[in-house]
Amino acid sequence: MGSFTFVCAEIPETERQALVDIYNSTGGENWRNNEGWLGEAGTECEWYGIECSYPHNTFVQALRLYFPSPDPPHDIVGNNLTGELPESIQNLVSLKSLYLSCNKLTLPPEIGNLYNLEHLEMYDNNLSSIPPEIGNLYNLQWLYLSGNNLTSVPYEIGSLHNLTSLDLSFNDLTDIPIEICYMNNLQSLWMDGNKLTSLPVEIESLSNLQALQLMNNDLTSLPKTIGKLNKLNNLLLNDNKLTGLPNEI
Repeated sequence: MGSFTFVCAEIPETERQALVDIYNSTGGENWRNNEGWLGEAGTECEWYGIECSYPHNTFVQALRLYFPSPDPPHDIVGNNLTGELPESIQNLVSLKSLYLSCNKLTLPPEIGNLYNLEHLEMYDNNLSSIPPEIGNLYNLQWLYLSGNNLTSVPYEIGSLHNLTSLDLSFNDLTDIPIEICYMNNLQSLWMDGNKLTSLPVEIESLSNLQALQLMNNDLTSLPKTIGKLNKLNNLLLNDNKLTGLPNEI
């Protein structure tokens, strides 16, 4: 039988440079795990946290730059990324999943150019705002931003019509933006641990909502329209200031 020589395929130079920029702009030399990073061309798909398109490894499809704790229960403790992600992240044009939780990062407007992105997880970071360009991520299905310092979210978030799960828990939000109520495919909405005092009557438009978590807020009442959420099977309201519930529930 003949012998075979395996050669790693190279990703596009623009994608490699984007990865190098991410490393340099977020203190890559101080990451908990930076194994393989800045290696020679053709090795990018072997760098820690990178997943490439299968089977030819020609594009970067996922970045998982968090770090699991070595101790049980193996919670995520972060990979010590700090700073703002570089503009060139927009050149990861095939990226579907971006997992950056438990770091100290901020998002550039160019994040909105990752049109193929389906999953964005950045809980427990240093986010005090979200760029409005996030509304351009029309293919996004999961958006997890809990445990940040958000006091508001841009109205453009309402354009994420393919979103099924939205986690904004443990921020400093005082209301649910009406725009969220028009995410027709939303199934799970987590808003616990904020400073909500009321819910918009438009919440009835979330016709596919199955789970709504509103624990640890300042709610004093609920709109009657919440009774129109026919698919809702998980509603958590403990630790609020409610004196009663609408009969429509």
